[in-house]
Amino acid sequence: MTPRDAAGPHAVAALSAAAAERARMQPSA
Repeated sequence: MTPRDAAGPHAVAALSAAAAERARMQPSA
């Protein structure tokens, strides 16, 4: 089992949400 598999979809969703939040905070060109 790789660390990625251990993380699971929940962690992936959390990272995606964090990335979206960060992108939203920054002024988009």
